[in-house]
Amino acid sequence: MFGKVDFTVFTTGVSGSIGKFSFAFGVNSRRGTIDNLVVQNLITGPVQASLQIKTIGITYALNYEF
Repeated sequence: MFGKVDFTVFTTGVSGSIGKFSFAFGVNSRRGTIDNLVVQNLITGPVQASLQIKTIGITYALNYEF
């Protein structure tokens, strides 16, 4: 029912603190493809398709200690 997507994932980040401030920052990228995806078309029946997935994410945090 579900096709298998082969993903390549890259993730990196940095964190630290200066005085009472602390911070964190990270980025990630995901890329994947599936070549033998079968999509159900109600009029003509199953259709062979391919799919590419590309995402980029950014994560951050800032903190201050009272």
